[in-house]
Amino acid sequence: MPKNIICRWYLPRFPEFRRLKTDQLKFSAFAAAICLIASAGRAQTAGNSEPNLVGTASANLALDTGLSVPATAAYLWKTIFIDDQPKSCFTGIAVDAAENVYGTKGCAIVRITPDGKLATVAGAVESAGCEDGVGSAARFNAPDALAVDGRGNLYVSDRKNHTIRKIDAAGVVTTLAGSPGLKGSADGAGSDARFYHPRGIGLDSLGNLFVGDVCNNTIRRINPAGVVGTLAGPTAPGQTRLNNSDTAVGAADGFAVDGGGNIYYVRHMGHAIRKVALDGTITTVAGVDEQASEAVDGPRDIARFQRPMGLAIDAQGNVYVTDLHSIRKMSPDGTVSTIGGKSDNLGREDSRDHVTRFNRPLGVAVSSAGIVYISCRDSIIQGTPVR
Repeated sequence: MPKNIICRWYLPRFPEFRRLKTDQLKFSAFAAAICLIASAGRAQTAGNSEPNLVGTASANLALDTGLSVPATAAYLWKTIFIDDQPKSCFTGIAVDAAENVYGTKGCAIVRITPDGKLATVAGAVESAGCEDGVGSAARFNAPDALAVDGRGNLYVSDRKNHTIRKIDAAGVVTTLAGSPGLKGSADGAGSDARFYHPRGIGLDSLGNLFVGDVCNNTIRRINPAGVVGTLAGPTAPGQTRLNNSDTAVGAADGFAVDGGGNIYYVRHMGHAIRKVALDGTITTVAGVDEQASEAVDGPRDIARFQRPMGLAIDAQGNVYVTDLHSIRKMSPDGTVSTIGGKSDNLGREDSRDHVTRFNRPLGVAVSSAGIVYISCRDSIIQGTPVR
């Protein structure tokens, strides 16, 4: 097949090759055969009549690198709640054992039941403050991230109050750590501790709560007794670091803890997934931290992210990340795939035979059943794996 004919057929179907100069491409009979096979596979997928099925084709990576990358399972995406007149965005998100979804919205914490009904759990969307109390009598100031334990207690990083709050199953709100309005960096019990714009938050199996203390560039730990310590990052007066790592943590936004107690997080304006081991050692497990890139799927050393924000981990150790306008998944072996949306395509779309688009996905949570929930600016979207 002549070279120019291959170019006309080949590049429109595989736009990832447009970044290469024509004279850099090697058009062997073997490469052409691979292209034909991949094209047939894509055509078969396009003919699928199931709505909202989003999978990952690995042919582009195989062609580009010579690596064999398995395709991931598809997800059926649907919008379970839309705010038609949003006065504030959904940001943090969590899900309990009964598939109730909790979100931070304005200055309130809301709950969406499995049948799609929304109710306010605590606070008031348009009323900031720092009061403890029951339900709507409590006040928050820019609540950011959420975590829920097995007893139905919610934990909230109350960012502009510089505190960590707790909402019990009866809706009673208390301040677990920090002092409202007093920013700083100090370890200690309860109100003696100080935070500075806490954001990411996660629980381990022992009841320890971990917090990304953004403006202090540290990761903090609150034990079940309410005592705050510093797990990783630079020390400051009054802090006791629980390990010997001097690695810069950065601003830990998306935040989750796996079954072994390892912490995974993404940095604000970073482009990688990082891991904090039990001894406090920090490593980058996928992406390149200081390098913005177009989204690239594949093994951990090849994968690239654009602007990861939210992060969650399921029981099998899969890591889910909201990345610009898409949802990415890193399997336990480090393979990254796109399971929803398109990194360069903003919007909300649930049409048949279309890749679902997301309107600024921010937070992500995953239930014990493996169902993925995404908080967008004006909606909550559910992704069910197609087994």
